[in-house]
Amino acid sequence: MIAENFALKAASEFPSFMELRLRNITHKRRFVFDLEKKIKNFMREKGMRIAILYGLRGTGKTVGMLQTAAMLRENFFYVRGDELAARGVDLMDLVDALDKIAREKIGFDKRYVLLIDEVTYIDNWDLKIKVLHDKRPNLMLVLTSSSSLALAFPPDIARRSSTVMVPPLTFREYLLLKHRIDIPDKLSKRLFGRIEKGESPREEFYEVLKLMGRKSAAGIFEDYLHADMPLSLRVSGEEYLEGLKAMIKKVVYFDFPRYGKVEASVLPKAEQMIFFLSQIPADAVRIDKLAAYLNISKETVVKLLGMLEKSMVISGLEAHGRRKALRMPKKWVFTSPSIRYALARGLGIESDLLGNIREDVVYTHLSTAFSDIHYSHEADFIIPDKKMAFEVGGKKRERLLPGFTTYTLTSEEKIEGNRIPLFLFTLAF
Repeated sequence: MIAENFALKAASEFPSFMELRLRNITHKRRFVFDLEKKIKNFMREKGMRIAILYGLRGTGKTVGMLQTAAMLRENFFYVRGDELAARGVDLMDLVDALDKIAREKIGFDKRYVLLIDEVTYIDNWDLKIKVLHDKRPNLMLVLTSSSSLALAFPPDIARRSSTVMVPPLTFREYLLLKHRIDIPDKLSKRLFGRIEKGESPREEFYEVLKLMGRKSAAGIFEDYLHADMPLSLRVSGEEYLEGLKAMIKKVVYFDFPRYGKVEASVLPKAEQMIFFLSQIPADAVRIDKLAAYLNISKETVVKLLGMLEKSMVISGLEAHGRRKALRMPKKWVFTSPSIRYALARGLGIESDLLGNIREDVVYTHLSTAFSDIHYSHEADFIIPDKKMAFEVGGKKRERLLPGFTTYTLTSEEKIEGNRIPLFLFTLAF
């Protein structure tokens, strides 16, 4: 009876909740279209029946899930795992209650979508998801959690699921959501194709400038570097930057002990580590030096770096080439450039960090299209299977990789051969 009352109340309150959360949000991000495609495939009896949204805290997973629910209209139910836990309602009891309300087993004869936000608050969530998946052949489960660290993808779930990465805002999304400037898909795809083929995107460059009108693409891009998280669409300035710092504290002091079993005495060291990483060159991180600086063991350093990576705060890149990978340390980039800025600002080194921040934004965009990203002495980023290399800034002497097309991404608002504006490069994604 408790579960049935909960389900009826949640269903009646959902339209108002959805309207409130989606107020003034007029466009969908690319990951939402990716999720909707998976659901449409499910409706056509294709693809996986578990979809997992994952990404850094604050990247908009809940909003994307609600936009998807608005697309569904019927034969779905949205619930938050933390609310189930708070009200003492078991997930399996909730599904039984939905059966009773629908007068038939949901997801048995008819297609049905169950959207579970904050799924990791549910006790034994992975086991319960597996049982629902196996026992109800027409049920699709869409799952998310604030913390990607919590979604450790147990083997039973990983085999049965597909994933949708939710990154910070791309520059193209930022232009649309913040400035209502729409770079059409066709133009973006043409731009990507030019870069992939090693051709100069001069024609696309002029089309972008025309769309920008009197606004400066390069100027707006500089703002974007400090505002690439969805929070920037609601607040700005000091409030935005403090919001990012609060989010990092939540990752360290809530997610690490809850999902990574990190001892309380180590948590301040983890916070020190992320502050330290924000202030040094991305490719200057040696495990032994980091251990000495933090006065902890190398094993603890490796564990904390791994947890920050699983939380999607940072990402570690291997050096290109087998021998280089063995000799050179990982290059650690921030998955959001504005997080690096928020952590390191006020130290008088903002201008020194600009190169790092620009590298972060290049990685953020590359990671939406490629999974195998490396670095080397010759280039900041390398895509081996595409034979592409990218150097950010253009101040260093250009050293070309044999057989690779190397692009230099600059802050200039002009194209010269393979030297292209950084903002233009990001619009290809």
